[in-house]
Amino acid sequence: TPKAPAPAFPFPWKGFGWGCNMNSIAETLGMSTDELASALREGKTIAQLAEEKGVPLSTIVDQCLQFQKDWLSFLVQKGYITQEMADKWLSIQRQALEFRFTYNWGWGFGKGRMRGPGGFGPCW
Repeated sequence: TPKAPAPAFPFPWKGFGWGCNMNSIAETLGMSTDELASALREGKTIAQLAEEKGVPLSTIVDQCLQFQKDWLSFLVQKGYITQEMADKWLSIQRQALEFRFTYNWGWGFGKGRMRGPGGFGPCW
């Protein structure tokens, strides 16, 4: 029996979504996490950094979606959702990540939007 992937708990808010965080993005870009954070604070976007490093933005987005792909595949296999629902979810998440990585939202530390635990990420 296949096991479900473990969610990125206990701290899913420390990044861009389950399976996607500053460390994984920095590694893909060939940078340290500190270098990535510094570049983002200077106003660069992940899309700009990816272009500078010659890394297709789709590579980073795919990496960030891998956990969700695995989890949705498990849910489809178990019959909890249909493949059509999984495909729609991934399409929405892909668009959201591409948008988030292409525009500068401002970066810093602080409370979450609903006054939940803080972390490093976009400040809206």
